[in-house]
Amino acid sequence: MQVHRLDGCAPAPLAHYLKALGILRLVSEQVDSNARGWWDGDHFRLATKLSRQELEEFFLYDYRPTPFVSPWNKGSGFFVEKSSGVPPLEKSTSSRFSGFRFGIEASHAQLVQLSKADKKIRDIKAEAKKNSRRGPYSGGGRDGFEEDYEELTRERNRTQKIRDRITGLNSKDLDRAENRLKAVQDRIKDANEYRKLLDVRDAEETRVYKLRLPTHSGSQTSS
Repeated sequence: MQVHRLDGCAPAPLAHYLKALGILRLVSEQVDSNARGWWDGDHFRLATKLSRQELEEFFLYDYRPTPFVSPWNKGSGFFVEKSSGVPPLEKSTSSRFSGFRFGIEASHAQLVQLSKADKKIRDIKAEAKKNSRRGPYSGGGRDGFEEDYEELTRERNRTQKIRDRITGLNSKDLDRAENRLKAVQDRIKDANEYRKLLDVRDAEETRVYKLRLPTHSGSQTSS
């Protein structure tokens, strides 16, 4: 077990605090279930079986971003034909995005049901509005309106159940989930670029080291 000191993960501000918890969660979930963490003053200590190099390589090569989608949200990327968030993840073949692909596929299936339920509600509303114009005592209009209202209520509850099954909560279009999905892809690209820079640095250090090695030349002389 090795203990690493992580700077920039102080208990305050909140962003640093959450960063420390995120690192601990990812390491413990994906690579070392026995990992432990605590704060030592303004520094976060991470105890893990990974060496410093192995920890860096985990985040560069193997770390899988936590999948999240919000198909109920108009800004989620599901309702834009040329979205920069959902399609690239959906078409990716990287194992690091497998969770996203599964979530996007499941969301599309649920959205089909949600769209059908939404259309049914709109049809019932239109019919109920038409019946209400007939007056409460004209040819059974009141009974018809009440029946339509009950049907509308049932469909509305059914739609909400579908929505809750997809999301687990009710949300307005506030978080711009599409941008968050794109940010995940950008972070992986940044990691790949950083990895390339490390490879260049290592190659250059190796070249310089070889140039500094003493050369053994010349012939031996016998006395």
